[in-house]
Amino acid sequence: MLTLRSDDAEAIVYPSDDPPDDDDRHAKLSRRGPQFLLDGDDAADLVINSPDEPEARAFIEETDFETESVVVVQRTIEDCYERRVLSVQARDDNFRTEYCRTLKSPTTRCKADREVMEALFFRVQRAYEDSPSSRSSSESMSCPPTVRDSLDGASETNGSADETTDGATGGEP
Repeated sequence: MLTLRSDDAEAIVYPSDDPPDDDDRHAKLSRRGPQFLLDGDDAADLVINSPDEPEARAFIEETDFETESVVVVQRTIEDCYERRVLSVQARDDNFRTEYCRTLKSPTTRCKADREVMEALFFRVQRAYEDSPSSRSSSESMSCPPTVRDSLDGASETNGSADETTDGATGGEP
């Protein structure tokens, strides 16, 4: 998994033939939903508007499209929060993600009342022929405490959620 985060609420990732326009930026992104990169052509067609584009391209290039797919989920988040991935399920005709949101560490700089865009790249161990017909996600406004939080004596807002995956591979969010 790879996460890119912008300094504003503008789209980071989109197909070259379907750029978001200013009038319906949020509506268009929510209608589009997750973007499924099923082969090298899909990957080459992707615009990544971020200083971290080389890292994202490297992540995509490491994908074996014979056995894997890349799924890009993009949505806004308030700057003083971070999104944690709780689970990813990549099944034959279904893709599901579950997230929670927590405040950033008090020592992390952020601007209150500012939205930023976040793009999450998931490499899943499923070579989709077509985008799944069923896609869903849920997001909780608080993250559950983890075993790591208990061992570290950290509070709920400082820990990190353990990832559970079904068909997903990758590093930390």
